[in-house]
Amino acid sequence: MDDKVVKEALSYSLGSDLHEAWCRKELQAYFYRAQKALLETHNFGEAFRKACYQGEERRNEVEIDIGYLVAHETSARQCLTDFDIFMDLFNRGVIDVKMFVERELTPEEIEKIGPHYVDGKENVLRDFHSLSKASQQVSLNAARVAIDLVYDQTIAGENISSEDSRLSQVQLAQAKVRDYMDGLIDVDAICDQYGITRSGNQFS
Repeated sequence: MDDKVVKEALSYSLGSDLHEAWCRKELQAYFYRAQKALLETHNFGEAFRKACYQGEERRNEVEIDIGYLVAHETSARQCLTDFDIFMDLFNRGVIDVKMFVERELTPEEIEKIGPHYVDGKENVLRDFHSLSKASQQVSLNAARVAIDLVYDQTIAGENISSEDSRLSQVQLAQAKVRDYMDGLIDVDAICDQYGITRSGNQFS
């Protein structure tokens, strides 16, 4: 298969990983804010409300549907005691955490995104594959740079320079290429999932 196609597929795979790590980081930050707020308020509903992000630039807004947790105090107590329980409830859709970015979407994006579009903002705290193309670009662009930096050397069995290897994304990219070399990544499946043309012509 054309190297350009393989690199693009690996970039999508790495971009998905980077986005997932970012989502987990954002959820963990919310979790810790809610824990702190609970110590101050002794009220689960108020704790979840106070944990909403209120940064100066207000670039991102976090909102949680607290209806279930307020009605089920045991679950609320558990999910603010153990982050893994919080993540499990989130992944199962029991609790709904929403994050929006301040970016007006095109009518086509709005139609495709559907319920993930609210007041001109897209909920990006969700699966990478279900994001709009524009929202995928943040993680995807970083992944492309990292994959391009390590691909040829890793395929050739050469070491990455010590300066480059200290960058977290570079290490992840090299591990991704090695997984591909070991047959652990299905490039065809990634191409199908993201609509990557196997001819590689779109990258020329």
